[in-house]
Amino acid sequence: MISILLVDSESEICSEISRVLQRYGLHVQTANTLEKALQMARQSPYDAILVEFNLRSEGKDSASAGMGLELIRGLRASGTKASLVVFTAMEGEVYETMSREAGADDFIQKVTGITRLLYRLGAHLDGGQGSWCL
Repeated sequence: MISILLVDSESEICSEISRVLQRYGLHVQTANTLEKALQMARQSPYDAILVEFNLRSEGKDSASAGMGLELIRGLRASGTKASLVVFTAMEGEVYETMSREAGADDFIQKVTGITRLLYRLGAHLDGGQGSWCL
């Protein structure tokens, strides 16, 4: 089964996206802080990790700008084999460029429809076939 780690500080968004992805046969786990995501990624292999650009760190009440990129850098430095995808509400070429420079494999906006999200994930999970979601 394909395993996804969804990292977002907003629990409602995590719950909704997780439910949708699970309906398509994906095993989804969630983390709401940078530290929790690093811990989970070290303990379990994931096929893909979806990361919000702005992410909360433990001990802080709100998300910090670009903290998701710190997670991506940390995961790349640790040698993760998972596809790292920024899945964010942020809009603009500058955010996509920053994400790619940090080591993200893709940049997908949350306003993207579920079909497009599934096929973009499919490009990373099964060579672009998307057969797991049909």
